[in-house]
Amino acid sequence: MPTFSVSIVDPDTKKLLDELQVGEVWVQGPSVAIGYWNRPEYTEEMFRAQLAGENSLLRTVRCQRTPERT
Repeated sequence: MPTFSVSIVDPDTKKLLDELQVGEVWVQGPSVAIGYWNRPEYTEEMFRAQLAGENSLLRTVRCQRTPERT
């Protein structure tokens, strides 16, 4: 069975946040895309995210919240 991981991360410090804190949603798993077509710089930023203090590169996608519509 595939394993997925979801973390809430401070986008500036790249550190995990505690419960009830606002941050970016980082998702890891076997079905996460490998990147954007012909956009290597953006792919590196969004799909090769790494937590502060971690030695290994993770296949992680950063998901950003969009403003709510009223």
